[in-house]
This record gives sequence, C-alpha cells and structure tokens, in this order.
Amino acid sequence: MSFNKSDTAAGLYEFVRGFLEKKNEPFQLKNTGPTGRLVLIPQDDKRLVHDLRFFNNELVTFQWADNASAEARASRHTLAKEWQAKAQELKVEETVREEKTSAAAGQGQGQTVAEGKRKANMSNEEKESKLKNLLGKGLFKKK
Repeated sequence: MSFNKSDTAAGLYEFVRGFLEKKNEPFQLKNTGPTGRLVLIPQDDKRLVHDLRFFNNELVTFQWADNASAEARASRHTLAKEWQAKAQELKVEETVREEKTSAAAGQGQGQTVAEGKRKANMSNEEKESKLKNLLGKGLFKKK
C-alpha cells in the first residue's frame, strides 16, 4: 500500500481486509516499534505518518485476533481466491562466493568465513575477556 500523511490506521485495516478470504473475522496488524518489538497498530483514526510514525517501506505483520474463529486460524487460505490465483512461487538462488585465500587473510585484508563464524559463536565470557584486553582491565570491574 502506498500511503501519504492523511492515511489512517483504520484505512490500513480496510485495505488489508480487502485481501482476506474471511473478511468478517477480526485480525490485528502490528509493526516494529522503536524498541524493536512488534507493536499493535490500533484500529482507529490515528494517522500513519504523523501519529504512528510510519516511514517509507514499513513492514506490517498480520495476525488473527484472539477472538477469531478456530476455522479462520486453522485455514491455510488467508487470502481471497482472486489473490491466491495470482500467487507465484519464488525461486531463490544462492550465489557462490569466493572465499579469500589464506594469504590474504594472513595479511590483515579481512577474515575468512570460518573466523567470522568462530567470532559469532563466542560466549559472553569470551567476548568480555576480549573487550577487557582491548580496553584495559580498569574499565571492567566485577561487583
């Protein structure tokens, strides 16, 4: 949906309802709030841009409301039939990346995939230890 500064949350709900097979079932829309958590978008006349702070390319998550029927919740066909017919399978092809040679890694020009994974799997204690070594032991005192 393209929206402008006069569009409201109620309008967003109506827009989404137009795509649903079970249009009378209650649902909720959520977006990512400033804390990074999903926040319920109220079904009211709050403006998307001014009041709810929507920006370009806002991701909205659909969820059946708690009081939706068990049939709606269990259905694998949330979209109306005309929208289901337009669905296409997307094929995702993974590109093969060249790994850097060990000589390049040894010269400080980056890290290998294995080194990156090892750093990602580091425990909190290992990370704290490395930070202590980098910043000096005086900054991190245990209570």
